[in-house]
Amino acid sequence: MNWIQKIIDSNDRLGDSPQQADIYKFKLNNEWLVLKIYRMWENNASMILPLLDHPNICKCYGTGRYKNREWLILEYLEGQNVDQQGFLTEEQTQQLCSILAYLKEKGVKHHEFKPEHLIIVNGVLKLIDFGMASTPEYPLKVSMQNLEINKEYGTDDDEAVQKIIKKYGLLIASLKKEN
Repeated sequence: MNWIQKIIDSNDRLGDSPQQADIYKFKLNNEWLVLKIYRMWENNASMILPLLDHPNICKCYGTGRYKNREWLILEYLEGQNVDQQGFLTEEQTQQLCSILAYLKEKGVKHHEFKPEHLIIVNGVLKLIDFGMASTPEYPLKVSMQNLEINKEYGTDDDEAVQKIIKKYGLLIASLKKEN
């Protein structure tokens, strides 16, 4: 795993996530990627994210362990989150609903739908951060009661998506028909 240490040593660190992970940007075969190394607790991202293949979900290219910490290689997404953009277009609202439907079909609960985890890249919405995700096969490894996460939007995916659409998007006809 010497290549991981080289990426860490390059010090091309992205953002600051004091609780969860160290995130580094690196280039491989002329493509920018992200190395995310979880810090404090084990999670299911490395088990669940590689199973997902949806155009509006951040792609995972590999997982493993380094110095007893889980890591993921992810696509690099350069854009704004929904809060920074301040709104969702009708197409992005439909993409958000498509993500939710796909995750339900796969039996995945994200538990952290919030504007900061929805990145807009060239007009396309992408869901990131599966650190709190769970499935029947991979239940949460930590108690939701002990975590102070996502207070504004909650940990129920349906409820969170509805709140995001209400605050940032348009209530589209197909969503009305489902309720």
